[in-house]
Amino acid sequence: MDNEKTDITEETGQAQDTAQDKDEGRPPRDPKNGLYTVLSILIFAVCYIGVKLVGANVALVYAVHETAPSAKLAAAAVEQFDAKELSESGSLDYVRIHRNFDNDRLYLSFTLYCDTEEAAELVPFEYGDVTEEERFSVLSDGDMHEHPVIGDLYVNNRSPSMSCIIYEDEGNVHALLSTADYDKDIRFMFEGEKIKVQ
Repeated sequence: MDNEKTDITEETGQAQDTAQDKDEGRPPRDPKNGLYTVLSILIFAVCYIGVKLVGANVALVYAVHETAPSAKLAAAAVEQFDAKELSESGSLDYVRIHRNFDNDRLYLSFTLYCDTEEAAELVPFEYGDVTEEERFSVLSDGDMHEHPVIGDLYVNNRSPSMSCIIYEDEGNVHALLSTADYDKDIRFMFEGEKIKVQ
């Protein structure tokens, strides 16, 4: 009977030694392991979202067309062209911006309550020779479909990247201002959907 107890004690001791040997071969468990896992997931999520945002705003070629811009955007766009007199002589059609193509141009369009000769007096900058009766393509809708018109082109003497096209379309006189030289912060005021350029 003593031998049986001794055998049982030895077996139990061997089982405990085997469990201790297994624990000794493994590094001790870090109580902060869960915290490291959560931090790793958060870092991955931030990097993933960051890459998506950068891809959407830097590499993408798109336009934004606002037919009903906020008062802040409309005022900022009018200020870029110093076109207060034009805005008082007509109604705003749209504000448009191009990103990563067309020199990142800003467009501002008005329907005027006058004829083309009176509209020429409202051009908000000094210009040289006028290009008359020229064919232009305008993007008057919220897409990338060009609409051909015949109009007169006025180019700013001091800033050749700024121009104004006065044209008639469907019985209305329009003034389309555009420039590549403007305060780039205006880009963040646009709230409309991006129009992808193919």
